[in-house]
Amino acid sequence: MHRIVVIGGGTAGTTAAFYARRTRRDCEIIVVERERYPMYSRCGLPFAISGEVPAESLVEFPPDLYERTMKVKLLLSTEVVEVDPSSKKVVISADGRIEELSFDKLILATGAEPIIPRFMRECSQVYVLRTIDDALAIRQKARSSKKAVIVGAGLIGLEVADALSKLGLEVVIFEMKDQVVPLGLDRDLASQVAEHVRSHGVALHLSSPVEAIEEHNGKLHVSSSTVSEEADFVVVAVGVRGVVSLAEKMGIELGPTGLIKVNSRMETSLPDIYAAGDCVESLDLITGKPRVFQLATTAA
Repeated sequence: MHRIVVIGGGTAGTTAAFYARRTRRDCEIIVVERERYPMYSRCGLPFAISGEVPAESLVEFPPDLYERTMKVKLLLSTEVVEVDPSSKKVVISADGRIEELSFDKLILATGAEPIIPRFMRECSQVYVLRTIDDALAIRQKARSSKKAVIVGAGLIGLEVADALSKLGLEVVIFEMKDQVVPLGLDRDLASQVAEHVRSHGVALHLSSPVEAIEEHNGKLHVSSSTVSEEADFVVVAVGVRGVVSLAEKMGIELGPTGLIKVNSRMETSLPDIYAAGDCVESLDLITGKPRVFQLATTAA
């Protein structure tokens, strides 16, 4: 039987699997996902931090829907160890067991991962927000904390600040640019958003790139060239980068953005291998040049 293997069970991977089922009823479809949850709404993660919604409610489709309704086999908590494009084999690992899957068509939907500056990785009590488990960890830490620092005043940073503020924490944001949401707002609107943020008791340090995070007596000291703050923990929200390490090992061509290059049919440079989502570059219809559009609507 014809087999399609999808690596990644997020928005792009799940959409690809379900659409493949709609267009072809006689094939086997397997989705391999490293997380323990099927596709969920990442946009709702800040509400899971604040407790406004249960984290599990963010899951879009229950696991049994995949096999019962869509006839798609879902492998959660499963890592892809290796892919051999020439022999069309995927090596996976789950619960210490190694298994090999053959495929006729392969779809890479490996998503993105948070960017963490190197000097921040060495500190304990530094968090990111990308997954449900990240949200649960931040909420757990917030319960025993009084003050948090957010690095980055983009959309994620502001939403995390709002969530933590609702939990009663003192929140401080460091932003390297001279406005909030620098990639999404003009200066006039950004100024209004900044005023609104401050009116809710959140401190904003603009034009303040973080230069150091040091740990003393269980507290983190976060410093720029002009200001220093002490906090119980830090959330880094400075953006994400597409996960392309697996594609690189397979010999797939990357585009000028550093993400996977695909054509209008989402085909990569290797035959029978496709890619979609945050790990691929998209064509900007205005400029005609490749761009990074890491949005759920683009991924789907």
